[in-house]
Amino acid sequence: MGRLGGTSTRRGLDVVELGCGTAYFSARLAKRGARTVFVDPTPAQLATARRLEAETGITFLLVEAPGERVPLPDGSFDLAFSEYGASLWADPHRWVPEAARLLRPDGRLVFLTNSTIAFLCTPDVGEVGERLMRPQTAMYRVEWPDEVGVEYHLSHPQWIDLLHGSGFQVERLIDVYAGPESVRHDVYGYVSPGWARQLPVEEMSRRSGPRATEPESAQPPGRPRPWPPDRGTGYRSLPIRTCPRDPRRSSSAIQAANTRPIASP
Repeated sequence: MGRLGGTSTRRGLDVVELGCGTAYFSARLAKRGARTVFVDPTPAQLATARRLEAETGITFLLVEAPGERVPLPDGSFDLAFSEYGASLWADPHRWVPEAARLLRPDGRLVFLTNSTIAFLCTPDVGEVGERLMRPQTAMYRVEWPDEVGVEYHLSHPQWIDLLHGSGFQVERLIDVYAGPESVRHDVYGYVSPGWARQLPVEEMSRRSGPRATEPESAQPPGRPRPWPPDRGTGYRSLPIRTCPRDPRRSSSAIQAANTRPIASP
């Protein structure tokens, strides 16, 4: 949490997590006093988040929607972040501009995803190795053999161009390495701790935006708007329904099935 640049400890922070999964990370922010909204397109993931909300007593708003199209007002949040949610499973050319829309003018976007070098050293089948297995020019939309879902990977120049084009300024790019006590994960063991101690397996990016130099006319009308909304605004938490869909499916793939318009209660 310290890598969020201090924003994670500020009480009263309005936070949206894009692709929250079971919402464990946002729940930690909520426990510190943030006002959190959890967005995910997968009903089964949100059902788990709802159960954990009841168990822990931490209150938050759950919204069933893809990270590329979030049914919430412009300029509602101080912080948008994604940890292997929209940052991996959603089309960056759609979810990054959506994050910019949701943020206030001084808001920040923070996201964590696979590192470029880890992606380039990953074979079609098997774990990350020490040889380049694919060209960097092939980065973008990726479907792995015998895997469910679509991943999205960009090179650093592609990320910078996209973020600048969406009104963000790049503040930090952090390489994440394994620590001396790290051991191989039982489920996500696609990279060995020895490899990850020498090369970054993950990258964390922090961006500020929209830029202060952005013309006033370019801001969406009525920005910023009050948050959280009351019953009269037409926004509410979507009902959670159980679904046997594989939670690894990309938000793009299940957008049509899971997105519903929000109406006033």
